Amino acid sequence: MPKHLLILLTIIIAGALTVGCSSPTVKEDPKFSGRLLLLSGDPANGANLIELSGSGPAYNTSIITEGVFEAVPSPDQNQLLFTTKDELLVRDLKTGNVKSLIKGASFCLSWAPDGNHFSYKQTAGNQTKLFASDMDGKAKMIWEDSFGSGERSAGAFGCAQWIAPDRLIFDRLLGAVIQKKGGEPPNQTRRRWRFSVAQ
Repeated sequence: MPKHLLILLTIIIAGALTVGCSSPTVKEDPKFSGRLLLLSGDPANGANLIELSGSGPAYNTSIITEGVFEAVPSPDQNQLLFTTKDELLVRDLKTGNVKSLIKGASFCLSWAPDGNHFSYKQTAGNQTKLFASDMDGKAKMIWEDSFGSGERSAGAFGCAQWIAPDRLIFDRLLGAVIQKKGGEPPNQTRRRWRFSVAQ
């Protein structure tokens, strides 16, 4: 090949590579495809549990249930534990079937790693109780706290966390007092408790 054609071919190839490499990258918006469950609305009165499904830009939304205060998916993402003002329920996310497990207002929901147990708290009068339950609603009380007037019931001890299928930990504040005027911090001691919840 003659030298001038080789030079011309090299210039054309270099120019094409320069244009191809210097073209601005076109950013694409993230695309969602599948199902997303979310709580929407006023949490003080219970929110709507909404399912968002489809793929962009045409999404479908539908209200699954109303008056939900808290919702937590199971570790395998096949069930949803949720509370209303009157009960704690579980929804099978494949079939849509809903089963009532526990009566009464419950909060601080947490799943065991194997998805066969869960924990929750309930407050009645001046007592807050921590329970562990199986999927048939057979509950075992793990801890009970009494509190006086002016103390925060929900803050009596922290929400539980599962560290194994049969072990649960939580923090409890001992000696908590209401904050004094002038911004003095409350006098409190934090202790971590660990219990076996095997039946």
